[in-house]
Amino acid sequence: DRRANNPEREKHASRPAEEGAEGERGRWAWYAPPFPPLALWVAGSDDLVDGRRLLRRFQRGREPHVAVVHSKLIPEYEHLDVIWAVDAIEKVGREVRDVLWMTAAGREGCTIPIGCEGVGAWEGKGRGAGEEEVEVEGEREAEGKGEGGTAEAPNGHAS
Repeated sequence: DRRANNPEREKHASRPAEEGAEGERGRWAWYAPPFPPLALWVAGSDDLVDGRRLLRRFQRGREPHVAVVHSKLIPEYEHLDVIWAVDAIEKVGREVRDVLWMTAAGREGCTIPIGCEGVGAWEGKGRGAGEEEVEVEGEREAEGKGEGGTAEAPNGHAS
């Protein structure tokens, strides 16, 4: 396997990410600097990937080199609903557009995309370790169900 002999492939979860990393947590980080800003849309009902666990890793400061600029947990979504769900544009797509515009380098000389008029520039800080708030989509929807009503899940089934 060509990858096994690749000198670029030095980092592994069982070895330190870098020698001069920040503290013990940074020493065992999965992501080494420089790492680009990260935005996450997590499917809460995903049986293939535990996105909540990854979010907790960032929240607990185990990845000191990662700036999470946006994170959202969508409880009723399954693995690929973030791209295939009927309401993916409303729940994910518009936020992706906003995050791309927010983190775009050199945006001063660009035309503002439609819908991004109120989106400010990212200041390079992110919501660092322990400070990050995860937006939970289902909390707003649960409030809007009304008495005895049901919400429609992304796959079209009533929940």
